[in-house]
Amino acid sequence: MQGKKIMTPAEGDVATSMEDIIDIVADADKGKNSIGYSSYYYATTMYNTAFNAAQSGESDGIKLIEIDGIPPTAETIQDGTYPISIEFYIVINSSEPQNSNVRKLVEAMIGVEGQDIVEGAGYIRIK
Repeated sequence: MQGKKIMTPAEGDVATSMEDIIDIVADADKGKNSIGYSSYYYATTMYNTAFNAAQSGESDGIKLIEIDGIPPTAETIQDGTYPISIEFYIVINSSEPQNSNVRKLVEAMIGVEGQDIVEGAGYIRIK
């Protein structure tokens, strides 16, 4: 930076975790006009106390947003009708031998038992 001064950092809440982000969004103006983007899994599973309270109307916790009348649910995210989602990919080198442990792991992950584990952990299984 050769002689340039470092700017003074902004003061206020600093999010250091997903929980902090959701807390900050939920607390901003009591959440009335605040929109935050988080993973469905985190908001509904790992942060389920505030989510469940919001769903039951018991608090000003987080609320999930419908887009064009489509609510974010495991089903709408899985079938692609909810328009905002993130996909994850498994990439392996094409030279990986067909019977390698890497290919066996991938097959296990996308197989029925692997997808049962994915779903059991709160994530959305692939189609």
